[in-house]
Amino acid sequence: MTEIHPKTRPGFILTILAMNNQGYQNLMELSTLAHLEGMYYRPRIDHELLEKYGGGLIILSGCSGGEVAESLKVDNYQAAKEVALWYKSVFGDRYYLEMQNHDWDVQVKINTYLQKLSKEIDVHWLLATTDTI
Repeated sequence: MTEIHPKTRPGFILTILAMNNQGYQNLMELSTLAHLEGMYYRPRIDHELLEKYGGGLIILSGCSGGEVAESLKVDNYQAAKEVALWYKSVFGDRYYLEMQNHDWDVQVKINTYLQKLSKEIDVHWLLATTDTI
């Protein structure tokens, strides 16, 4: 088995928004910890930190490089559902599934799964976003 170099190892993209002053303070704390303690070629945070500093934050599932979408790309719906349920259990109505339309075949597949997932786990909003190119 070939080991993947950390600089090329895929990470997950997550969109985090502050909804109030508490959220802003928590977002700054997460950013600081990601750079000072989580740095491994790139700043990183994990589920434990998100749970600890999640107050006042709104979480979007991320683009096609997000934790949910990466599982959906390879048709692992169950893994995507488990991750989405974890985020929903921590953030409740402050967790949204993020859809994009870049005319990529893989994006169409992800979006189809996201629509199904939103109904199954009761996430009321699918947010339309875009990556800058």
